[in-house]
Amino acid sequence: MIDPIPVYEVGLANQSPELKLDEPNEGTQLERSIYVRVGDIYRERTVLSRKVGSNRRELTDILGHNLETTSMCLIESKATAALQETRDKPTTRKVSNVEKHITRGLKQLCGAIDSVRGGEQIFDDGGEEIWLSSDRRTYSIHAIVLVSEMYFAVDWSAVARELVEISNRDRYSALFHVLDLQELSYLIAHSGNPERFSNALDQHWFHMKKKGTAYVRAKFLTSGYRELI
Repeated sequence: MIDPIPVYEVGLANQSPELKLDEPNEGTQLERSIYVRVGDIYRERTVLSRKVGSNRRELTDILGHNLETTSMCLIESKATAALQETRDKPTTRKVSNVEKHITRGLKQLCGAIDSVRGGEQIFDDGGEEIWLSSDRRTYSIHAIVLVSEMYFAVDWSAVARELVEISNRDRYSALFHVLDLQELSYLIAHSGNPERFSNALDQHWFHMKKKGTAYVRAKFLTSGYRELI
């Protein structure tokens, strides 16, 4: 029996304390921060700057996979400062930019999943092929758009509807998420291995669907922690 993970909604934006929204190199900084954290789950099977196909086009920003559990996490990093957001921009423009880049990230993830499911060769940044299970349809895939800030003014209900709609497409057989680094770090810290991490993301997604908003936070019990299976 799997104990449900308590999750609650938040009404104000929370940004990762490790990132500054006006940092000019925030895009690179955010991507490397994600890579380090995902590496805590997938270890040496975490890859930064992957390529796919004979023309070695980019697959996705960060890929983590586990052969034993045939689970995979694909992440597209979208940093606020990298999108030239400033305090001087009107709220409506900030919201528009964030929403557009969430949509773009989801489109990129859809393409990445097509490549994975379709059996294309995948290479790391050193040109070495990444070996996956021979039957890629068996992979449990979580596809994440990772933003530096869950900007409070975004229509997170509309984002949730989009995430559910794409996740329900048989073509992808994956669950799609929008998280920030703080939430991803929290999920990783209270998982510890690929199986628990995948289960935590499952529960996070189903709570998002139930509540009808992508603006949610997972809250784990730090004492008496029960094993997720």
